[in-house]
Amino acid sequence: MQPLTCIYCGSSNFSHAYQRADGRAIVGCQDCGLLFISDIPDNIAELYGTDYFHKTESASGNGYSNYDGLDPIAFRWQLALSRLFSGHTADCAKTILDLGCATGHFLKMAGAAGFHCAGVEISPSAAESVRQQGFPVLVSSFESANPAPVDLVTAWDFIEHVVDLRTTFEKVRSTLLDGGVFLFATPDGGSARAQEHGEKWICLNSSFEHITYLTIPFLERALRETFGCEPLLLSFDVGEFWTSIIGMVRVGGLTEQDRRIGQLLRSQEQPSSDEEITKFGSELGFFYATFMQLAALSRLIERADGLLPPATVAALHGGLLYLSDQFPESIPWLRQGLSAEPLCAAWLATANAHTLTLREQNHQSQLEQQNRSAADQIARLRNEINQLREVNDQIIHSVTWKVGRKITQPIESVPHSRAVLSGLQQFRERGPLRSLQAAHSYVQAITDSSSANQSKAQRLATASLKVTEYVTEHVHPGRLPNLLTAFLQDKLPLLRSKQSQEPASAGLGLPSEIPPRDTVTHTSTSPRNSDSASAVPASVLLSDPALVRHQGLPLVSVILPVYNQTDLLRSSVLSVLSQSYPHLELIIVDDGSREDVAASLEGLLDLPSVHLFRQVNQKLPRALSNAFQFAKGELLTWTSADNLMHPHAIARLAESLFRHPEAVLAYADVDIIDDNGKPITDGSYRELNVDPIAPEVVRLCRSDVPLSAERDNYVNACFLYRRNAAASMGHVYSDSLRGAEDYDFWLRLRRCGRLLHIGNREPLYSYRVHQRSMSHDLLTQERNEHYARVSLLIDLEEQRRSFARQRWDVVLDPALPYRTRTTLQEQLQQLPVNLAVPGAQDAGSGRKNLSIVPEDAQPAQSRSWQVFARVLPDSYELVCRPSPSAVQSGVERPPQRERVMPLLRGCTSSSLLMKARDVQHSARALPPAVAGRPVFAIPVPLQRIGIDRLRQIITANPWAYFLFVSVASPSEMLRLEGLSNAGFVEKFLLDSSYEVYGMVNWTLVPPCEPPLSQGEYLQQLADSYSTGHPLILSSGQPLVMAPYQLCLGDDPSLSLSFAKQLRRDMMQLEVLNSYLEEWQPERCLANLLRHANTFAQDFAVPQPNTGITPPPYAEPQPVQVISAGAQPLRNVMLVDSLDVGGLEEVVAFLVRNLHQHGVRTAVACFQRGGQVADKLRAEGHDIVLAEGNEQRLHSQLQQLDPQIINSHYASLPALLAAERLSRPIVETIHNTYVWLSPEQWKIEAERSRRFAKGLAVSGLVKRYYHAHNPTLPTDRVIVVGNAIDPERITAVSRDEARRALGIPDSATLFLCLGRYCSQKNQIGIVHAFAQLAARDPQAILLCMGNVPPEERAYYQQLQALCESLPCRDRIRLDSYHPSVSTVLSAADAMVMNSFFEGWSLAATEALLTGTPLIHSLCGSAEELCGASAERGFVIPNPGGDIMQLQIGALVDIASRAEQPNQTELIRAMDRVVAERDRLRSDRDAISAYARRVFHPTAILSRYTQTFRALTRN
Repeated sequence: MQPLTCIYCGSSNFSHAYQRADGRAIVGCQDCGLLFISDIPDNIAELYGTDYFHKTESASGNGYSNYDGLDPIAFRWQLALSRLFSGHTADCAKTILDLGCATGHFLKMAGAAGFHCAGVEISPSAAESVRQQGFPVLVSSFESANPAPVDLVTAWDFIEHVVDLRTTFEKVRSTLLDGGVFLFATPDGGSARAQEHGEKWICLNSSFEHITYLTIPFLERALRETFGCEPLLLSFDVGEFWTSIIGMVRVGGLTEQDRRIGQLLRSQEQPSSDEEITKFGSELGFFYATFMQLAALSRLIERADGLLPPATVAALHGGLLYLSDQFPESIPWLRQGLSAEPLCAAWLATANAHTLTLREQNHQSQLEQQNRSAADQIARLRNEINQLREVNDQIIHSVTWKVGRKITQPIESVPHSRAVLSGLQQFRERGPLRSLQAAHSYVQAITDSSSANQSKAQRLATASLKVTEYVTEHVHPGRLPNLLTAFLQDKLPLLRSKQSQEPASAGLGLPSEIPPRDTVTHTSTSPRNSDSASAVPASVLLSDPALVRHQGLPLVSVILPVYNQTDLLRSSVLSVLSQSYPHLELIIVDDGSREDVAASLEGLLDLPSVHLFRQVNQKLPRALSNAFQFAKGELLTWTSADNLMHPHAIARLAESLFRHPEAVLAYADVDIIDDNGKPITDGSYRELNVDPIAPEVVRLCRSDVPLSAERDNYVNACFLYRRNAAASMGHVYSDSLRGAEDYDFWLRLRRCGRLLHIGNREPLYSYRVHQRSMSHDLLTQERNEHYARVSLLIDLEEQRRSFARQRWDVVLDPALPYRTRTTLQEQLQQLPVNLAVPGAQDAGSGRKNLSIVPEDAQPAQSRSWQVFARVLPDSYELVCRPSPSAVQSGVERPPQRERVMPLLRGCTSSSLLMKARDVQHSARALPPAVAGRPVFAIPVPLQRIGIDRLRQIITANPWAYFLFVSVASPSEMLRLEGLSNAGFVEKFLLDSSYEVYGMVNWTLVPPCEPPLSQGEYLQQLADSYSTGHPLILSSGQPLVMAPYQLCLGDDPSLSLSFAKQLRRDMMQLEVLNSYLEEWQPERCLANLLRHANTFAQDFAVPQPNTGITPPPYAEPQPVQVISAGAQPLRNVMLVDSLDVGGLEEVVAFLVRNLHQHGVRTAVACFQRGGQVADKLRAEGHDIVLAEGNEQRLHSQLQQLDPQIINSHYASLPALLAAERLSRPIVETIHNTYVWLSPEQWKIEAERSRRFAKGLAVSGLVKRYYHAHNPTLPTDRVIVVGNAIDPERITAVSRDEARRALGIPDSATLFLCLGRYCSQKNQIGIVHAFAQLAARDPQAILLCMGNVPPEERAYYQQLQALCESLPCRDRIRLDSYHPSVSTVLSAADAMVMNSFFEGWSLAATEALLTGTPLIHSLCGSAEELCGASAERGFVIPNPGGDIMQLQIGALVDIASRAEQPNQTELIRAMDRVVAERDRLRSDRDAISAYARRVFHPTAILSRYTQTFRALTRN
């Protein structure tokens, strides 16, 4: 049966070519020329079973009778070609990936020749044979494999077996390094022999596993399309019946040497010089000798005698004899002539002996490979040591030289003694000693000398003198090694810390000018054997964008109370939305502002993560308290309308809380700005905390102990705290401590746990000091009253501390189960509490009473407040209940509501399981079937597991092995029958399961029936932490906020490959141990008592009278951006046609999604439909076609009866027909219409008279439209951008993306993504890049897109330009890559140098991956890049003044070598190179901003609001 579409190009235009002997028809595509079978098997892998290479039924037509028995000499031509084209030498070994490597004949030969080899093989049995020979092999189809980049990809008689040739060729292209080579051989389906023999051709009567029959014209077209360059394709007759194509293509294009070798192979002529004989003769000869080119070999031997080594010439003579033995009928004269040649006979004997010793050499090669691996490991360790030393040297260099130079000017500007100058000189001379102790003393000296009556210069002079004295008196070269050793032992964990871009010096308290880095790492060679912290990227603990859907990160709620200050509010909101942390919500509480808060946030309130509430004015404390009831996050913070968060603030704070489970709040240093956003450097704010090197930065106290010692709220404004800790205080901010409500909140919160300073070097928050702030009003208008309130707070805190020091009288309810009561009694005896007898406590004695009761108990209340804890199966429920008389309805302070808080009961960690961290090897722990695959350990008993779902997961992940570490009965084992990658641990190992865990990679918790309880889940997590493994959850979300957990979630593919992002060696043992300690039952019970104190202090300790009367309580109300419950609105999209294009995709997006916002949408096509119209109709949407008839369109619109008509560049007749309905017409203006002539603009002016509203996709599009159509009132057009579904684009790791594309890590990659055409202006980009490339040898330009037929001449002009440039090997013109996420993630910047655009969806996709832009001034450049280049650089338009741009002038400009904006484009590229590290560190923030602000919900809401407003009017 003829297939519906071509398996390569998708065409349905076919002709019948042949009938194969097995009955299958061979069809030929009339468009691309591919020949392929019409009935493709469903499961290709089944064709290559165990018997494929050793078949027993010769009549089957598939496979080999004895593949291993083939003479290895027959494969020598493959090695010859590999050497000829790869440039492989002993001094420059190349890497090979052999596709369809079978049992490894070619790999053995290539490995013996010094190549570094790997293979891909779909047959498990053949792959196992290759693996046993010591070669790495991927057991899968090549399309689904993920190999590392290599120099050479070979495919000997492989590609004819492949169904998806396009994907295969693209995967080969992405696997090859720059200059890499693809070599292949395949039967020639277009050869003269094939045409002559027809259906009797040998290939149609055997090898029935072949899918395609390839021809040279097809291959030339396909390879040019994929590689963007010319391939080398040769056809050779082999024997009497067979013809093969030998193909070769090089990334970047053929070299002159490639062409010469091809000429020699094609013509079979003699090399033209002795130099060529010496260079190519040997491998040409071996190719001829083993590829049946006898005459050419004979001529070559005659010419090579005397030029090549005698042994090589003898080998070539032996090749002739070998061929005469193989094909006696074809060349009897050669056989007869060679039989008498002694040299040939001697060589043949030697060659046979050599063949017999190949196995022995293979064994030796394996031993050598093991030795090389050991040597490589030693080299890696040495490299890591050197990296650590480099980090150390950088820190010291920063302190002793850079800081030293900084203080030179202030010192020399102040009168001082010659001793200081002399000391400074000695300090500089001693700098190269790299004395860490001296550097640390330098910092301490600055701190000690910070006095209010000394100027900065005097303090620095004093500091330099102290350092000089220390260095000259205490440090000399002989002591340096000991100092260094002591330092490494003391500070190594801090050096290894990889907190988001912080140099190790920040952890030591040293001032540093080292540029921020992604990480400062030292990877331990055996992280399981040390409790020191190994290198862990922040993404493992937090927010790698590629893992967001897996990790189940806790939601962060940001609360923003606002009272007026709308001129600053938008910037503050945008700073929140720009956070690199991906999972947050913003709750804005308008505290009765007189200004229009909602209007100032136009376009932002439509975002799904932004919520606005309004209340009558109740002041800041009440706004914060009220907002808590709407917050859903596990982590909370709040900010102010006049302050700004830096992009990584929340991520850094959240990471610190992840690392420290004992901490309840994390806070950070800030910088100080004025009313205009400029840094304040005079040291006037918090003078004692001013950084001496960067005076705009405030360095806060690192310890929380002194927080209540004096009136100093140094936690400041950059903080993040846990929800459960705040819940213990009811999240109530004190109304009576106005101006100190946050100070009071931190002091109360400290009762729950530690307040942690994260030790950041770079500030994470900008705190604005200005005259409109509440702090300014307090310190100017209420200064004395404010200080009095703070003094009362300090006294109150002392009373609360005294209350907390009192012991609890704990009563265990007799109704508790005996075992629970006994366990609690044992745990309480270890804590500072009094165990009381039920009924004996005195309610009036003032003592603290805590009852622990069963789950459903309701203790009687005997005092004004009551605290008790219910014991649930997996947790405690702490309840603080005020008496009814204490609950007031209007003016309570604080609101006296019942507070209920869940707390963990904890779990036990097995000390025996911790031995798994030290297990390095156990031959008996893993079943033989593991065969080198990564292993998931499944500790859950089989009877609890949802077996159907688990089988699906195991089947979907054949690359891994699933090992059940639990007892299972034979009947239960049968439930997993047929799964080759799953098995059970031997029973004798279950008692020492740490031995098993030591050899696996992850712990997997599969779907359970019923689901795991919180206690069971916590126990699994604790066991995982004990063994030092990441925990993978195959369903649901984490129940406990803790690091090193990944979630499969609702991924339909069921792939667990995301687990590879979290390796065992990334886990910090000190973090794991801190969680295990925090989860101990005794610690959990102590934690309950701490929260009970926090509960009770608000009721038991009398509140001071501050003279402030709390305002009446009023509930905040949500501000509805869209009317709730509105009737569905009827809308018609009016277009001329709906075929293919950007405008059409926008219309389709609106039709598919507006219904979610209450707008029912149909489409009216005035002229014709098209592909998009057909798709929408098939999806069930109403589509009508008027075929150019105005009256028909009018009738169709009457039947649809719309309330609103949304035109998308519909023609004037269509608008006239629509106008007759007297319905509002909204026009979407998609582009700068540069193609319109002055006469056509007059028609456009006539069109615009029908617009009730215009929606321009960008501000620039609106300005351009008004400039050319001034008759339309400016207020009639508003800006509504386009959107893209963020789920379409998921960033991948940069390293993985670059490996896939063959881009070096050190390169600066510029990407141009879009169809090849004059509008996109790739020629202008190439000219600019050529100038950059002349200065920067690491720069690479990658262009990707398709070539429309009408732009073929432009593309050829672009190709010719690239070939003419010296940097042509660093410019790639590729077709579209199947994964746009991969391409964008690999790029350092995306360049869009277009003459005109609307809203660029490609540029939006770039921002979703965090890739910054270089965007010419057109379309949405300003919105996408940002007003201050936050997300990229806007350059002038290449056509000059965008407002005067006309299509006629672009034809000439597009082909110019120097365009009007070339200088600015080069300057922007230079900035990308110079600021590459900064731009990479900003990628998370760029991505987070794009995903929030360009979210489809916002655009749909703007359309809906516009439609409803017009229908109401």
